[in-house]
Amino acid sequence: MLLPNHLSDAYEFILANNPDVFHLGYVIEEASSGKVKLPKKVTNINKQILRGNLLSCNGVFIRTQIARQNRFNETRALSSLEDWELWIRLAARFSFMHSNQVTSRVINHDSRSVMSADRDKIKMKAAIFEDVVNHDIENWKVFGNRLKLTVASVSTYVALHLAMAGPPNRKS
Repeated sequence: MLLPNHLSDAYEFILANNPDVFHLGYVIEEASSGKVKLPKKVTNINKQILRGNLLSCNGVFIRTQIARQNRFNETRALSSLEDWELWIRLAARFSFMHSNQVTSRVINHDSRSVMSADRDKIKMKAAIFEDVVNHDIENWKVFGNRLKLTVASVSTYVALHLAMAGPPNRKS
């Protein structure tokens, strides 16, 4: 959900910083309770992005030419990890800028793609993610062995989502 200041804050950020890629702050709202919480604090996207997806798609702005050259991976089996893959790819090529100014809300609800309970799909998307990230030569040039952090992070993602999928929890 975009807040009224979303585009005006983005415009001001562009005028002040002339960024190639940047991200604006957001909050997470639980649909069932209305409770609002802040996501993980962003300090340096280019370093933090390897440890997990801390960005909201609504808050990412990319220069047109860069977006045309770096499209979302449209592999449906990657759904809910395709944005994180793109952010890693962009971070390997550009300096991500950030503003903590909150301009949108992410609403958590049971129908979000990240809430999938299909064990096989969860494992398959993690394997595809790992393969795509690890086979990007530029990722390796920039991040080197630090790319192993994404393997650990996606393994944590799998364990969490398998646990949320219910019994048998032992498989988590």
